[in-house]
Amino acid sequence: MDLVKILKDFDNPDFNNALVELVANKKETYFLQDKRSYVGNNMLWWSKKGGYTCNIEDAEEFSKEKAMKSFKDRMTDVPYKSSDIRKNCRKVVDMQYVVKDDSDKFYSDLEKLKKVQNIIVIIFQLLILKHQNKYLKI
Repeated sequence: MDLVKILKDFDNPDFNNALVELVANKKETYFLQDKRSYVGNNMLWWSKKGGYTCNIEDAEEFSKEKAMKSFKDRMTDVPYKSSDIRKNCRKVVDMQYVVKDDSDKFYSDLEKLKKVQNIIVIIFQLLILKHQNKYLKI
């Protein structure tokens, strides 16, 4: 079956059969969680590079057989279907990689603004007191 020829004609029944065959033969993969610890709220996964990772993109995917064998050998290595885990992924910001230059400048400017605001409040309070004293002397 020539896949390029089939892809050119989506109405071709061979294309539908090839698609069904592809989906039917797709094996579910699994991530292995190391349940012994977490990083904040993040789960730790076996990494492709060895060790562990919180980043699902760096996590190794296993066949069902290999994932279940690992779980049987060490019950703290818990298998999860990759498709289920990917549905629950979210992007997060790792604070150790954030450059603080801009935020430090913002907070510095904010502190200066608060000092000016405090001076203005004091000036208004003094003006009010002066005004009240003027009327109290009468």
